[in-house]
Amino acid sequence: MAQTTTSMAQLTISVAQMTISMAQLTNSHGTIDHSCGTIDHSCGKIDHFHGTKDHFHGTKGIVTAQTMGGCRTWSRETVRSGYL
Repeated sequence: MAQTTTSMAQLTISVAQMTISMAQLTNSHGTIDHSCGTIDHSCGKIDHFHGTKDHFHGTKGIVTAQTMGGCRTWSRETVRSGYL
């Protein structure tokens, strides 16, 4: 009976360690998402474009933003002189 009790105690410790690892993984994923949002916000401020969230008009060109995998990706198209 003493050996059986020891085995149960070890099993409980293993389950607790697995739960902690999953919590750390979830926390890291949240941090990555937050960083992506910060990059998205900075890109708009640096380029000084004005418009809707997905379509910006400015002197440097047109910037479009698309959401892919929860993160916003940016692309720029050259605008001819006098187009805007």
